[in-house]
Amino acid sequence: MDLLGHTLPEIAREKAGIFKAGRPAITVPQPADAAAALEERAAVAGASLRVAPSLDTYADGTGSPLHIGLPGAHQRVNASLAIALARAWEEQRAAASPSTPVSARIEQLARCQLPSEYLRGLATVHWPGRGQIVHDPETTEAAPDSARLSFYLDGAHTAESTAVCADWFADCAAAWKTDAATTRHILVFNCQEERSPENLLTPLARVLAQRAVPIHHAFFVPPNSSYGKLGAREGPAELTWQSRLQAVWDSLPRTRAIALTGEPGAAPPLTLGKAAAATLPSASNGKSVLPCSAVLPTLQVRVRFGRADGVRCSASSISSHFWVAVARDGPI
Repeated sequence: MDLLGHTLPEIAREKAGIFKAGRPAITVPQPADAAAALEERAAVAGASLRVAPSLDTYADGTGSPLHIGLPGAHQRVNASLAIALARAWEEQRAAASPSTPVSARIEQLARCQLPSEYLRGLATVHWPGRGQIVHDPETTEAAPDSARLSFYLDGAHTAESTAVCADWFADCAAAWKTDAATTRHILVFNCQEERSPENLLTPLARVLAQRAVPIHHAFFVPPNSSYGKLGAREGPAELTWQSRLQAVWDSLPRTRAIALTGEPGAAPPLTLGKAAAATLPSASNGKSVLPCSAVLPTLQVRVRFGRADGVRCSASSISSHFWVAVARDGPI
């Protein structure tokens, strides 16, 4: 943010530094102030700026909605930009060295039909850590829909992208239609210290509340993405920032998680196994019930809470499902 700017026009001007004279510049629909900044920079650079057509403009020849491998409405916008960029590259390639296959694809695109190569690329695209669902193999008995522990991975670094992340998780919750009485939603969150946790967590909580998707437990973790053997002199992790994130989350209004209230039909409270309790600072008070929010010393600890030695759900543990939403603004 310090490099790109603090407002959309500032960020747009900085990113438009890639514009070059005589070369096409392509964007997607933007807010008016950001669009004006891009147009200004394009004029200075001598680039021709145009807006990519919507993905809905194109057809696959079957009349069915176009399928892309990445979930979320924002990824459909990204897909429209990818198509426009690929088309511009193919047009330049055809001008320099005519080719029958390239010319055929250009003609298809001119008729708003996507070539088979484009369709295959859109359908098979995979971006680890962005809208990714990972089913824990140790708790998946036969098929993904039988998974008792699933991780929903996404990243966001602005209020807008955090809201999109929450919408995607809510869409997944609606699609799977698991039993609310046996399903736990667990948030694992971290952001860098230059970010505002209020700006990121507030839209996350707001969207989930609007979609009636409760977060039963929220864990706040350091940003390490891997681990190795620690030296003998390694001290305890510094968790001051994670405690700040927890405090912000606890202050926000959210959808009430009825599974923890003891109401009729609600699942019983989760309890900690010995291994998990030993690593959870919030459990040092001697209570075995998993808190609604907690600071965890490592990312690896979070996995233990969905396995047999981590989180246990009294008599209904066999039919319980744990959905872990992992949201970070750094690499996952």
